[in-house]
Amino acid sequence: MRNSSDLPSTSTPNDQRPGFRDAADFGFAPDANGIDNTAALQRAVDPGGTIVVSRPGTYDIAGTVYLGSHTALVFGQGVILRKVAERGDFTHVLLNKGALTKTHDKGIVIEGLHLQVTAWTSRLIKSTACAGRLPSST
Repeated sequence: MRNSSDLPSTSTPNDQRPGFRDAADFGFAPDANGIDNTAALQRAVDPGGTIVVSRPGTYDIAGTVYLGSHTALVFGQGVILRKVAERGDFTHVLLNKGALTKTHDKGIVIEGLHLQVTAWTSRLIKSTACAGRLPSST
């Protein structure tokens, strides 16, 4: 059960919190490449608020998208994020922005996420979770 303090805020000083936004308005699209989609989704989530991805399809993602405090990312039915290595390997598709500085942002909600990864990525994730480190490449 979620604590209400963990959910995105419904009001901020001066009522400047962004409302609902469609990630498509930032260029996030099933026919875009992973690099462009990563940049578009990052632009959509940067201001916080609620971002929706409603157009069904498979969206390539070629890097980590960082989520800040009071951000809700809602994926509609038939939406799949596909992790692709257009820029090289990476581990996290979505990551709490505060994890970089160990401050951890709050009020981040992700709903309806379906993630498609390669077999190599699946092995990497399992190995990392079990060993607490990335496996070496040979």
